[in-house]
Amino acid sequence: MPYHYLDLEHLHNIALKAAKRAGEYIATQSFQSLEVKSKVAGDSLASQLFTEVDQKSQQIILDALSPSCDLYEIGILAEETEDNGDRLEKDLFWAIDPLDGTLPFIDGIAGFAVSIALVTRKGKAIIGVVYDPVMGTSYSAIKGKGAWRDKQPLLVPSTPSSALLTWHMDRSMLKSNDFTTLKEKLSHLAQKIGYKGLRVESATGAVMHALSVVECGDAIYIKPPKSKAGGGSIWDFAATSIIAEEAGAIVRNFSNEPLFLNDPETTFMNKQGIVYGAHKDLVAQILKAI
Repeated sequence: MPYHYLDLEHLHNIALKAAKRAGEYIATQSFQSLEVKSKVAGDSLASQLFTEVDQKSQQIILDALSPSCDLYEIGILAEETEDNGDRLEKDLFWAIDPLDGTLPFIDGIAGFAVSIALVTRKGKAIIGVVYDPVMGTSYSAIKGKGAWRDKQPLLVPSTPSSALLTWHMDRSMLKSNDFTTLKEKLSHLAQKIGYKGLRVESATGAVMHALSVVECGDAIYIKPPKSKAGGGSIWDFAATSIIAEEAGAIVRNFSNEPLFLNDPETTFMNKQGIVYGAHKDLVAQILKAI
């Protein structure tokens, strides 16, 4: 069913309730008693680890979304379930990350979240919902309708609030051979466009990194393309891409094109690369500099 005929606000509210329910469950769990498991995934540690909390959170979400799937013929793509091809056959699919930021969750620090998006078969997110279990904060957006934090309008700050440009990146980037070179290029760019320098932030998961760009404005989130499978997956970016864009931020791949969130060959995003930035000129300069 084409999404133009759906009640997107109704589906948004269903996803918001599902994310909150899962997030409230996660908030009750102690990381100290977790059984950490591994799976075959990308080449980063974050993509290979999961816990029973990931699985339980996903089941809570699936239970909440199941009626909408039956009613509107919506497919499912969820991190803890094998991709069954629904996303390639149906007009819409739910992209679910039941616990993004497994590493900070295991470490017992903030930076993890629940993420749900409604994505078209053409690879565009039209609804995005995120719930932060630590702060009890929700973020959401509907295409063409705006973005919200706890149901209040969310917009990228229009004026600089920091003397430093913050570079958000995944922990795995710290061990990358490209880290030093990329840091030097971004430091030079930061000073060129009026900042005093560059600050690096790598503590959180992909979802909270992306939302931090929206929240503060003086920030970027970058995942360079790479040949190996990884680079995050569709569910890592689907919700935050629409939230960021509806809040006024820019989300692009390394070809300066909108993210394509339904590659038939893989759920990984490593071929595209990811850039989140507060405004168009900043993203354009980043892509030119690196």
